[in-house]
Amino acid sequence: FCSFIFIELLEYFKGLNERIRIWPPLKGMIGGVALVLLALIFSTRYLGLGLETISDNLSGTGGRWYDFLMKMIFTSITLNFGGSGGIVTPIFFIGSSAGGLLADMMGLDRATFAAIGLVGLLSGAANTPIAASIMAVELFGAEIAPYAALVCIISYLITGHRSVYPSQILLRSKSSSVLIESGKVVEEIETFEIQPRSKTLFGAIIKIVATIRDFTNRSYEYLMKKYRKKYRD
Repeated sequence: FCSFIFIELLEYFKGLNERIRIWPPLKGMIGGVALVLLALIFSTRYLGLGLETISDNLSGTGGRWYDFLMKMIFTSITLNFGGSGGIVTPIFFIGSSAGGLLADMMGLDRATFAAIGLVGLLSGAANTPIAASIMAVELFGAEIAPYAALVCIISYLITGHRSVYPSQILLRSKSSSVLIESGKVVEEIETFEIQPRSKTLFGAIIKIVATIRDFTNRSYEYLMKKYRKKYRD
C-alpha cells in the first residue's frame, strides 16, 4: 500500500511540475522554498538521506507516526522540482518507518517490522520481489526470510503495473486476469483490460454481480412494459 501511495505522489508532483509553465530554474527555487518551509514546520530529519532515521527504525527506536508520509512528500518535491538525488535510500527510510508504525499499532517488535517494511517497499516500488527477498536474508539473517519473501510478493502484486522507475520495461502482466501490452515502458501504459478468471473468487463475484444486474434490468423492463400497457388500456 505504501509503495502505491509513493508512486502516485511521485506522479502527482511530476504532473504539477509540468503544469507550472515558468522558467525552469524558478521552479527549482519554488521547490526549494517549499522544502524549507516544510522542514521548519515538521523537522529537518526528512532532508538528505535520513540514514540516522533508518538506523533508529532498524534498532527498534520509536519515531513519529507520520515519518513515512513526510519522507514521501519531501522526496517527491525534490526529484520533480530540479533536485538531485537517488530514490533507493528514501525507499529504505519510508519502508522502515511504515513497518515500525505498523508494529507500534499492533504491539509487536518494531525492529523486525521495520526490516520487513524496508524490503517490502523496495519490492513493490521497484518491482523487484526476488532481489528484495535476497536482500532481506543478506541484511537481517535467514530467520526473517519466509516473512520477508511473503511481504515482498504481496507488495509486488498489489502495487500493480506501476514503478518508481518510469522507464522500467514491463515484461509480463502480474495477473492473468489483467490484459496489458507487455514490452512497453511503464509510463507508456495508459489502458488495460480486466478479464476475471471464472474459477477464482474474484471471477465468481463478478459473475454473480453481472447476473444480478441482468436480472434487475430484465425485471425493470418487464414492469415498465406492464405499466405502459395498463396505462394505455
